[in-house]
Amino acid sequence: MKSVTFKISFLFPAVLFLFAGIFRSPGKAMAIAADSIPQQKEKSFHKPLLTGNFFTQFRKGFNDRNDKNRASAYFDYGFSPILLWKISKRFFIESELEAKSLRGKAHIKVGYADVNFIAAKFLTLQAGNFLSPLGTYQERLHPMWINKLPEVPMGFGHDDLLPVTETGANIRGGFSVLKSKLNYCFFVSNGPILSDGHHLKRTEGMLLYSDEDTSMLGFLNLKKNYKDNNSNKATGGRIGILPFPNSSFEIGVWGETAVVGDRFKAHVHTFPAGTPHIDEPDYSNVQSRIYGFDFSCLKKVSFLKGMIDIKGQWNEIKTGYSKYLNTYDTSGVVWSYAFANHSIDYYAQCAYHLSFFENNILNKSEFCFRYSYIKTPKGSLWEKEIKQYTIGYNYWINWHSVLKLAFQMENGTQARQVVLLQWAMGF
Repeated sequence: MKSVTFKISFLFPAVLFLFAGIFRSPGKAMAIAADSIPQQKEKSFHKPLLTGNFFTQFRKGFNDRNDKNRASAYFDYGFSPILLWKISKRFFIESELEAKSLRGKAHIKVGYADVNFIAAKFLTLQAGNFLSPLGTYQERLHPMWINKLPEVPMGFGHDDLLPVTETGANIRGGFSVLKSKLNYCFFVSNGPILSDGHHLKRTEGMLLYSDEDTSMLGFLNLKKNYKDNNSNKATGGRIGILPFPNSSFEIGVWGETAVVGDRFKAHVHTFPAGTPHIDEPDYSNVQSRIYGFDFSCLKKVSFLKGMIDIKGQWNEIKTGYSKYLNTYDTSGVVWSYAFANHSIDYYAQCAYHLSFFENNILNKSEFCFRYSYIKTPKGSLWEKEIKQYTIGYNYWINWHSVLKLAFQMENGTQARQVVLLQWAMGF
């Protein structure tokens, strides 16, 4: 009896000590409870990560023929928090919220939101609204603290020529081939919409993208989200090749094709008495092809004591032949017209970072130059040809915060000079 009493008196404090340790150490409690909770589920959830970027800038414009106030000056800002959440070893989600102003007009919208599944080391499945893989600019360079200059190249922003995002699904990955590397992305998405002028006036023949602004051409679409106008889906992809073992050079080719016209609806325009009637054109079989190539070269140059960063991208858009209606004649007469719907857009830039100088100011300095060109269809109501030159100086406060000073000049169908001062950072 005494031995039993002794054992109980010994075990009781030990049990109390064990439970006290459990309650004081949640990690131990979870380890003990693992028998009742599937271990895979227990390890599947991780804390979300909040990252993103911010910029604020001052812009002073001169000789802007499209602006009544030719000496315009204003401040802009942009704040883009990005949520990254690794749900399990194979699943993760990402989403960006954009809050920004453009010439004093502010808007807030979802930049992108997608879910990813890592099927293998060389294969990831992605679905939702994702950054466009047509070239490298949107996926890799568009955040302002990564972009070498305060403004984006012509045709690469929230405008009409190239999409910023795609809504659909894709497969992507990369692998080694001997001493080289190859990356790829193939996607299916809603694709662009051929404008007939009903959404935005004087844009007949232009490609409109879901949830995009057409700010480059002076049209702001901050409230409308264009829905896919047919059952056809866009298909496309990009293949990138890094031929050297140090991955210092990459060249990529890409393309997208889609039927962009709306389903045909019998519709006859009404005109003044005595004038002929014109049926609404049939756009149901109009197809568009977007294709191009991009390149990137990052190289240490010893005799310059710095890093040379050269990048560029070429884009072409060819849309099938169709007639459009001009309803803007002041006499009220509506007439049809057609044009070769072919647009070209490209940029090339070079940056020289004085990384290896001993002086603390010099080794944080970077000089940049970019040439950008855009040409839209001759004969369209949105016809233009612009050559843009931008030269800039960057001072890197640290690796993720930079001050930029740039001068930008445009020649062509419009002439404009702009001075920009920007502070951008990633976090």
